[in-house]
Amino acid sequence: MGGGRASPRRGRAARRAGGLGTYPGSGAPAPGRPQLAAAAESVVLNLCEGTGRTGGSCRNHLEIAFGSAAECHGALSLCKAYGVPGADDAL
Repeated sequence: MGGGRASPRRGRAARRAGGLGTYPGSGAPAPGRPQLAAAAESVVLNLCEGTGRTGGSCRNHLEIAFGSAAECHGALSLCKAYGVPGADDAL
């Protein structure tokens, strides 16, 4: 992993991803939690790794993070459709 400085945006992304996949305020699993959690972790980890790299390697990690973020959005949309409390707030 590259040795770049910590980014404020990286910290915000990590904090937001920390609660994805659980019912807000309860920690109870939401539908599809394992896949949502994996996608959320992928966003944070690829952003972190990508910011420490340059050129094509950086771009690749950022593209993977973008795809994982889209997957999170889809999973959260399903949570909203299932009536998971707080899903509207997450979107």
